[in-house]
Amino acid sequence: MFDFLKWIYLGKMRFSNMVTLKWVLFFVCGIVIYSSGANYSHAEEFEVIIPPKASEINSKFHFVPSDLQVKVLDQVIWKNNDSVIHTVTSGSFSSGPNDLFNSGPLEPGDTFSYQFVWEDTGVVTYFCTIHPWVNALITVIDPEGVPVGNVAESGSLEFAEKNVVRAKETADLALEFNEYDDVINSHRQAARHYTAAALEYDLLKDNQNSAKYYQEAALQFHYAAVQLENSGQILESTKHHYLAGIEYHNAALQYLELGDYQNYGKQFAESLLNKRMAKYGSDYVLSPKLQMNYSLDPHDVVCKADYELIFKSTNFQPACVKPSSVEKLIKRGWASGHDPQHMDMKS
Repeated sequence: MFDFLKWIYLGKMRFSNMVTLKWVLFFVCGIVIYSSGANYSHAEEFEVIIPPKASEINSKFHFVPSDLQVKVLDQVIWKNNDSVIHTVTSGSFSSGPNDLFNSGPLEPGDTFSYQFVWEDTGVVTYFCTIHPWVNALITVIDPEGVPVGNVAESGSLEFAEKNVVRAKETADLALEFNEYDDVINSHRQAARHYTAAALEYDLLKDNQNSAKYYQEAALQFHYAAVQLENSGQILESTKHHYLAGIEYHNAALQYLELGDYQNYGKQFAESLLNKRMAKYGSDYVLSPKLQMNYSLDPHDVVCKADYELIFKSTNFQPACVKPSSVEKLIKRGWASGHDPQHMDMKS
């Protein structure tokens, strides 16, 4: 085709008149347009919503959907339906923006779009730089549905299992170190290996193992956050509590896919707890009422240190009180030391 056009350009093909030349060029351009358009014929558009109250740290939904799969040449359109400004920025809170795309400030009602190309294949994470707990991921595959490029190994059971082994080995090292920096780095590296394994299992559609290793990653980030706080590195501690909250959030989404609503609620509660710890410190505990809002069983309610779990006599709702108050409240009939609706509770 290009040799043919070059011959025309160089004047090596002769035409009886300019009309004939015009029709030949029209015909050639039509073929070129048709051929190039064929690559886009199956491209699709996807919409991601930033819902109302997404900026709130305890919101159940941030980007909707938060885990999307698209093909090369597909376009994603983000719309800000929240009442505050957000950004859609590729990268992550832990590693920072990576310059793949950045919407800049999106006012309420604004939209931003990006078309994925071959160089983008793989797992693309993104977040809001203003509210870094607002995050999501997109898996970009080739037009035939086959992972390529950056995720050549993704979806590999062997790759997932290797990351689990590395994570366990690295986590075990944390028990052997005495220096804060060594312990923190071990927990951080273990968390990253667990996250890589969770992503692989997610691509393999193994939601159970994906949820399991997102939880393990969250625990490692949490341990790192506690160590950072103990060593006086408050800003870094805050960041790692957020990362733990993000991984618990990811675990919750996996349980949602499984229809396991009890664990879905538990993981969202853990996500919220770690995000609150980022603000209030590692000893922060959610109120019993808030824990119950996430469908936790009353048995699973956790009280702050030096507080004891009791149940109100009127509605059997859990409450956390000081040990010195337990006997008084029971004598007054306000509380019971166990929940009579659950026979396995000890009185």
